[in-house]
Amino acid sequence: MRRSTLIFSFLAASMLLLSGCDFMRSLAGRPTSEDIEARAALIKREQQILQARKDSALRVEEALKRTADSLALCDSLQHCGFAVDRPERLGGIAPGTYGYRYSVIVGAFSTVENAQAFAASYKEKKGYDAILIPTLKGYKKVGICHTNDIFEFWESLQGLIESGYTHKEASILINEEAL
Repeated sequence: MRRSTLIFSFLAASMLLLSGCDFMRSLAGRPTSEDIEARAALIKREQQILQARKDSALRVEEALKRTADSLALCDSLQHCGFAVDRPERLGGIAPGTYGYRYSVIVGAFSTVENAQAFAASYKEKKGYDAILIPTLKGYKKVGICHTNDIFEFWESLQGLIESGYTHKEASILINEEAL
């Protein structure tokens, strides 16, 4: 009997050693390591979802701030002393010829040759990339600082003002059709 008790004890101890804490936890009604890992994975997933929501809310908040800032910059453009022209005031811009939303107009010519010569000399003398903007009335406007980003445009305009440009030398073109 002693031998069978010893063998039984040895087998029970072996089973406990081989099965580990999960066996004892399950006997005690506690979660096993498998349950704990599943719960940890669920918590991690919930944290990722929460972080994604926070990131999304931050992006929306930044977009709203950028929109408010761009509206303030539009107001500033109206009051900076430069004439603000829309394409319809210029007689319209030929469709498909000008894809920028903002530009500073530094010249207007009735012939392409004169406009091209002015644009080339402008780039050579002042270092700005000048482009031709054909209007429906036949005039060729020469524009610099062309961009679709109002913040970039504002910085360019501030650079022009600091370098000595005045509202008598240039006007601002806001092309609402270019997005």
